[in-house]
Amino acid sequence: MSSPPSWTTVASVAVVVISLVGCTVPPKPSLEAAAHIPLTWSPPGSPTTGFETASRAGMDAFRAVSELGFERTTSFSAPQRSQVLAALEEPAKSALNSVDIQWNRPSGILSPPGGQSEWQQGLRLIGMGLGWQVNTAAAEPDQLSLFPLCTQAMLLGAKIADGDGSDASLGFHLASSTAKEVGRSLDRMTAEDLEELSYGAEQASRSLPNMAEVLERERLGAMLIVQEVQDAYLSGSAAELQTSDRFGRTVTSGVKSLQRLKPEEAKAWFEGLREGVGSALDHEISQVDLPLSQRAEWSPESSSEGWASFVQHAVGRIKPLMDEYDRTLCRLRLLSIEAAVRVELIRTGAAPIDLSDMPSSISTDPFSGREFCYEASGAWHKLYSTGPDGRNDGGGRGPNGEEADFGLLSGAF
Repeated sequence: MSSPPSWTTVASVAVVVISLVGCTVPPKPSLEAAAHIPLTWSPPGSPTTGFETASRAGMDAFRAVSELGFERTTSFSAPQRSQVLAALEEPAKSALNSVDIQWNRPSGILSPPGGQSEWQQGLRLIGMGLGWQVNTAAAEPDQLSLFPLCTQAMLLGAKIADGDGSDASLGFHLASSTAKEVGRSLDRMTAEDLEELSYGAEQASRSLPNMAEVLERERLGAMLIVQEVQDAYLSGSAAELQTSDRFGRTVTSGVKSLQRLKPEEAKAWFEGLREGVGSALDHEISQVDLPLSQRAEWSPESSSEGWASFVQHAVGRIKPLMDEYDRTLCRLRLLSIEAAVRVELIRTGAAPIDLSDMPSSISTDPFSGREFCYEASGAWHKLYSTGPDGRNDGGGRGPNGEEADFGLLSGAF
């Protein structure tokens, strides 16, 4: 198998092509160089890093499930699940083992913009299968298979999330759904089980990626959207953007602006689009370390510009991605704390009176930036997050029906 392309080189080529927006744009120049930018990455046949091992497992999983011949590979009936789990057995083992290997993810975009490659779809299948297994293991009386499985699954999710937006979304889903499933079984766990679980959830939360780096990887993807818009203009096919899977009706106003655009206006128009996308990403990256309640919403300097809808489209998945990160981080921290509280309860007969013994990196609510809401009296305790509005409503909805506070077991997210 030939070696994968250098993604540093790919990024450089993309920037060169995209820099054409800074030149005088003739009506229909040749942009043959754009065709040579690879938009997919394939894991090597003999992986050496943790990332390569996980992605190779994803590729094997996708192919194994595809060979079953089911009409869909995103959802399965109860009878189909046993066949899918059998097909996923070896790939899933490889994926879980990858968390113990130096990760070393390549830089750059490893998936086609607006979609997922086969290895990413395979990792999503592995995540789905692990969710089924965690759910089954949690229902077993002895739960012997639950703890190694859920800890490894949460860590795998955290590792996968350290990629571009598509990877991050997949990883958050795996880590968060695993924590949710195991959280339903806390009542039947021993103190030793709970200690192990608390430590595993803490490690997974600390392993989540630096979101500023994830969003930086999204920058190239956003700029490739700028290039695609430019190519559509130069080829006279701007109207087709409205019917494409990647754009659709959300860019109608931008398409109309493109269709009215005169050659002598193109340079300034595309410079505005490129700068608008860059400004939006810069803003989002500047906000990632703040709790949600303190983040400032991005708004375009001028929503009347013809390119504004393309900017909105290019950065449109940033907010959903940050929401997934916040909720995953919140759930993992809540799981770690809840398990630790129950250890104390089992051993002393009383819940801790506060969270002062917990490190602030775990006891801080990512939504409010303050300590998680916690109350205790004797054997009773209550632990929850303020939720996205950053306000303590006593564990329920606000007085005007605002989004509810939520806890690990509330099922609110």
